[in-house]
Amino acid sequence: MIKKALYCLFLVIFVLASCKKSDNIQDDNSKPFTFTSLSVSDTVVTVSSFLTLTAVADGDELNYTWDSKDIKGTVYGSFVGGGSSIQWNVCHPDIFNITCTVKDKYNHSESKTVKVRSHL
Repeated sequence: MIKKALYCLFLVIFVLASCKKSDNIQDDNSKPFTFTSLSVSDTVVTVSSFLTLTAVADGDELNYTWDSKDIKGTVYGSFVGGGSSIQWNVCHPDIFNITCTVKDKYNHSESKTVKVRSHL
């Protein structure tokens, strides 16, 4: 009987010691993560002109990642700036998908994409 009690006590101590607090647990004072919108100053742009893109999001310690690909999936275009508002241009005519991914410090993330056409 004592062996069973010691075994159970050891098992409980082992389980409790194995529990680890996650770094991604949201505290009560944190802002809820929301990615409200992604807007572009125009959906048609002349080659080598700049468009302004703006992401509207809320949360704690937001990180913005931007990328642009043509309709075949090839990465094209240049971004100027960083954060929630950037400028973008491209050197040839095509149709592009520009994507913004927003991530907060708790690893909540969401992506939004806009379609832009460039012409000569």
